[in-house]
Formats: sequence, structure tokens, C-alpha cells
Amino acid sequence: MGRQNSSGHFQTHRVNFKLTNKPQQHASMITYRQLLEKLQTLNEEQLNQTATVSLDESDEMVPIECVSEAMSDVLDEGHIVLGVAF
Repeated sequence: MGRQNSSGHFQTHRVNFKLTNKPQQHASMITYRQLLEKLQTLNEEQLNQTATVSLDESDEMVPIECVSEAMSDVLDEGHIVLGVAF
């Protein structure tokens, strides 16, 4: 999730993906295609890092633990989700 410093705390690096030339209803929503395009621009070191999600409400960083199809009445059948543990 980042590099551990001498005091035992993790230093994290946030990569903000700014999508341009695309109409956006919600600035915080991107498609998996857009995510893939951004991931393809990462260097080798970044690609070897733990995939991590930033939870803005709590300023917490958590690792992505799985990629699966949603089992929910809210999302369409077959919708892919990134799972995290709390």
C-alpha cells in the first residue's frame, strides 16, 4: 500500500486520474475501459504495487482483495466489482 517509513507508518502515493475530452455526469465515476486506459500508462514499479482504494470519507486506504461479479439487486447481473475488506 506504500512504503513503510522508519516510524512504521506507510507512505502512500495517490494517483488521480483526470479524464479529459469526455462528457461526465459525475466527476468521480469512470468506466472499467477508462480505468484500463489509465492503468496501461503506469510504470513497472506502479504495476507491482498493491491495488488500493482510497475511502475519502474516512481518509483510509484499503487494498483491493478480489474482482468478481456483483451479487446484488442494485447492479445489473454480471457487473464487475472490486472487493475490499473492512
